[in-house]
Amino acid sequence: MEGYLFKKGRGDSSLGRRNWKQRWFVLDQQELSYYDDFDLNSGLPVGFKGKVNITGCEAYPVNHHDKKNTFVIIPKNDKEILFQAPDPKLMNCRCFPPLLFFL
Repeated sequence: MEGYLFKKGRGDSSLGRRNWKQRWFVLDQQELSYYDDFDLNSGLPVGFKGKVNITGCEAYPVNHHDKKNTFVIIPKNDKEILFQAPDPKLMNCRCFPPLLFFL
């Protein structure tokens, strides 16, 4: 399963920024990989950014003060990651995103 989500930065960079960025996400088994974008010509994601092992993690919807359709994933022994689905319909279906039904 794959698709676009917005991901809030974790503040790990040297500048400590926590901006929202649209990323292309791919769920493969119990691993969630994310990329800068998806190339329509090649049919492949481009610009690998990172991956998260979601085995045994917690995931649930959250109310964010200025974003709708947000949810959090808390991997085991790691910081929480905040996401926003681009469409409210995606928060309620059994497709990607969000991952709430697959954990």
